[in-house]
Amino acid sequence: MALGTFLIIRPYSQNLLKLVKVVNKFKNAIGNELYYKNVQLKLRAKLLGHIPKIIKRTKKMNKKKLAKICAAVLVAILIIFILVKIFGGKKGVSYKTELPRKTRITEKVEASGKINPVTQTSVGTQVSGRVQELYVDYNSIVKKGDLMAVIDPSTYESAVLQQEANLQRVDSVFKNAQRNYERYQKLYKDALVAKSELDNAEVDYLSAQAQVTQAKASLDKANIDLGYTKIISPVNGIVISKEVELGQTVAASFQTPTLFLVAEDLTKMQIEVNISEADISKIKEDQDVEFAVDAYPDITFKGVISQVRNSPTTIQNVVTYTVVVAVDNQDLRLKPGMTANASIITAHKRGVLSVSNQSLRFVPPPDAKIKEAPQQQQRTEDASASAIDGGQRRGSNANNGNYGGNGAQGQKRTYKGPGVWTENKDGSLTRIEIKTGITDGTRTEVDEGSLTEQTEIITSVASAAKNGAQSRGMNIRF
Repeated sequence: MALGTFLIIRPYSQNLLKLVKVVNKFKNAIGNELYYKNVQLKLRAKLLGHIPKIIKRTKKMNKKKLAKICAAVLVAILIIFILVKIFGGKKGVSYKTELPRKTRITEKVEASGKINPVTQTSVGTQVSGRVQELYVDYNSIVKKGDLMAVIDPSTYESAVLQQEANLQRVDSVFKNAQRNYERYQKLYKDALVAKSELDNAEVDYLSAQAQVTQAKASLDKANIDLGYTKIISPVNGIVISKEVELGQTVAASFQTPTLFLVAEDLTKMQIEVNISEADISKIKEDQDVEFAVDAYPDITFKGVISQVRNSPTTIQNVVTYTVVVAVDNQDLRLKPGMTANASIITAHKRGVLSVSNQSLRFVPPPDAKIKEAPQQQQRTEDASASAIDGGQRRGSNANNGNYGGNGAQGQKRTYKGPGVWTENKDGSLTRIEIKTGITDGTRTEVDEGSLTEQTEIITSVASAAKNGAQSRGMNIRF
């Protein structure tokens, strides 16, 4: 019987052996359920395609031999089927995991701003005219009272002379009115003039006196304007900005034009940074600040928050608050106007248990098997019931859960607070709820929870079941 079976199957044995080798080869290389199902179906079709040929060649044999041959063929098919089922079994999704560890975490708020002197004074002019003299330039050291520039004084000198002449004129009128008033007083006592004439003399006297006062005030104003043609430094410091050149005409009409900008002390600088309303609650005075400037990319400068201003600034519906950072600049490396990229240290902890932020953002695949923790299961059921009930009232489905899983249709899987995921031995996933603390943008402190340093947590999906031919770029043909 064995010899007959061998003779009949021999022409097809090579193809069958090739099929089995291909199956074994791609089982080790790919292990994809969909691929092996395709292989299984093609193998069955191939074998079924050979059966009519086998039957045709065995028509001349007796029924006993034919039965034995058919039994042998069916056994071979069964063995191949079992092998395909075993080797082509489902390969589950694998995950990348990590262990929580104790680390040092520094929470920072990032911001940027301009470096400026703590005190800087704008020196302007209150009169208009041509700049006749310039006595300072950029980086000039000035002291309080030093002459910095001169505006052409000729116009204002003429005004002073004019007011002096006017004062002399009205003063002479005043003296004449005074003499007439005194004369009318004597005549009135002797009853030689009427009372009305005395009153007129008194009015002329008082009017002339007022004109003298007005002329003196005009003369004083002319002298003050003449004095304004000399631009005097109001403070001790250094000139960091010069807005005019020799011969330039300045006009002081509605606002005072700025001629110079004087910084009192460049060893004391400050940075004004804008902090969003979401982070302003973390900012307090006397907090340490680290910042860098493009001029010295390898140096980290230090500062301290000196002021948190309560006045808000709204730009495109974004509310920010100005925070002032005091900086010591004894070596004068920092220049006014530099852009500082500051990191405000709001919290710092050492040796705290932490997890990566990637693990907190992990979401299980939609087909993942979720195994709820006992304390979470009741909350999930309550959330699902309320979601379904709300969906019925709104006439809509409630199957938009926050996380993927094998929940039933209409179930809304929700979780309160942050948490991480672990993989069980049976391939199911369980969520562990934690309470987080500070974060540095990469790792987050675990403040409360059942998490330990030996608990493997999932950070991402390492690999999932894909079509083997597509994932390897292979074209399999039979």
